[in-house]
Amino acid sequence: RLVALVARSVFGIEADLVPPNGSGDTTWSYISTLNGFVLAVLVAAIWSAVGRVTTRRLDHVVLLDLLRSYLRYVLAFAMLGYGLAKVSMGQNQFSVIGDWQLKQTWGDCSPMGVVWKFMGASRPYTIFAGLGEVLAALLLIWRRTCSLGALVAIAVMSNVVMLNFCYDVPVKLYSSHLLLMAILIVMPDAARLCGVLVLNRATTVPAKRDLWMGPALRWVRRVVKAIVILYGFAWPVGNRVVELASHFAQAPEQASDDGTAEAGSRLTRRGFRWINEVPFNR
Repeated sequence: RLVALVARSVFGIEADLVPPNGSGDTTWSYISTLNGFVLAVLVAAIWSAVGRVTTRRLDHVVLLDLLRSYLRYVLAFAMLGYGLAKVSMGQNQFSVIGDWQLKQTWGDCSPMGVVWKFMGASRPYTIFAGLGEVLAALLLIWRRTCSLGALVAIAVMSNVVMLNFCYDVPVKLYSSHLLLMAILIVMPDAARLCGVLVLNRATTVPAKRDLWMGPALRWVRRVVKAIVILYGFAWPVGNRVVELASHFAQAPEQASDDGTAEAGSRLTRRGFRWINEVPFNR
């Protein structure tokens, strides 16, 4: 109701809003995101005002560390999911171009369809793109490497966000949020990174502060993290490695005498690269 009220009173939208339906970029989604942003700003302003009056401190170090850890894992799981969806020879996010698509003209393709066909035309490039996302996810789960993981995520997600906006892929809001998460994660180290990479100055390693006081709580954190890494990261990554190894082990048997790949694919294998010896539509 709040979304409809804001749409009607602020933006003058009288028609019924289309709810989320597989696309994350409906008008309802944009207005809902705006409502959440305004509410977050109000809560932060009230929190800061009350804190200034009562405790006179605004550096909530523990809460900031918890927020950064939360963003690390949310971003890592998202990057891992998208990455593993591309690192596959079978059920891939971008399927191999089918015969019915080869009969279409350029004018028959939507902007999003152009991206999907471009990615599906080369499985090695799709896997390469997925490995970048998986690498960012694995680096994000460790405190020592989370800044590097955030930088990798920024590089990867900047390209994804531009594709989504420029080719009208309906994941603009979500991908922009992931990019913003990566930027927020790297911000505590932004000054040191700027000094090293831009100003060519020496930097100091920040003092390590154990915000998790007490041995009991420290062990709880270690056990929970071990479980998360085992079932959230090691298990899916291991399954995908086994799948790829099995595929490449069976590939010579599935290849036909003329060197083409398994039936139904117009792509051929030559070394570690898949290339097109003839145009797709012939």
